[in-house]
Amino acid sequence: MSQTPAEGRSDTTDTTADDAGRLAVSRALISVSDKAGLEPLVRALDSFGVEIVSTGGTAKFIEGLGVDVTRVEAVTGFPEVLGGRVKTLHPHIHGAILADRDDPAHHAELARL
Repeated sequence: MSQTPAEGRSDTTDTTADDAGRLAVSRALISVSDKAGLEPLVRALDSFGVEIVSTGGTAKFIEGLGVDVTRVEAVTGFPEVLGGRVKTLHPHIHGAILADRDDPAHHAELARL
């Protein structure tokens, strides 16, 4: 049940905060070696409409639960390399993680990615 998002999309500019200043989560990256206890997290995120992005074996596990998952290579445009050891080291992933949400220049730069 894989999905393909808009190529190179970064959701860091699509955030909204509630009255307590908490940011809404629209996308989550999940990549784990130990899948124990993962199902409740995946189901909770899915119930809130969060897009789940994942890698290799974790994506297969999530698909096995019948939950939609976007494979990380659909976000980065690059396959996993080095036997799956390098999956998420890409500006489309780390840019979204490291961007300063309060910096308009970061928003502009992410929009160009």
